[in-house]
Amino acid sequence: MSYQCGTLLSVVKTLARLYSKPTSWLLGFVVFFALAFLLTFANIGTFYASLLGSNIDVADKFGVLGNIFLSIFTSTASFEGACVVVISLIQSVAVSAIVYIKLYQPKVCKIGRKTGAATIFGSVLMFFTVGCTACGTSVLLPVLTLILGTVSASVAGAVSSAILVVAFALSLLATAKLLKDIQKGGDSDE
Repeated sequence: MSYQCGTLLSVVKTLARLYSKPTSWLLGFVVFFALAFLLTFANIGTFYASLLGSNIDVADKFGVLGNIFLSIFTSTASFEGACVVVISLIQSVAVSAIVYIKLYQPKVCKIGRKTGAATIFGSVLMFFTVGCTACGTSVLLPVLTLILGTVSASVAGAVSSAILVVAFALSLLATAKLLKDIQKGGDSDE
């Protein structure tokens, strides 16, 4: 069974094959919510970290954690919230595809070092630009200061947005390569 690469139908069929196995969809579900929670907590964590560290009851601390979990879905109206959801979705598909290839198609296709490195590098870049903007700025600002001097603080936002675009492109390309590897495997995993 061969699919035309690049069409929406082939992507849907490949995702259907990927998530036909219980381990893939369960892993994708867990990775999606874990990454979304981590990125949301890193983005708004300064407020919630002080609440979690205070002397409130344990039940109230669970309520704070539940509020962080709910803010994954309520903050999607903002740019950062939408990026958190999209990033988590892309990375969960990539992790599910890697596990699917390792478990069900080990002889048919191998995951190259470039694909694995692009997935990891893209997720780290996206974490620094969306999840922990203070971390990304503190890493980015000294480098920009060496290059641009005193105008580095005003350029940091634009450079951070450019890094986010590069990170999205890297992650999408790596995920597309993994899905193409699953496609290439054909029906040999049945």
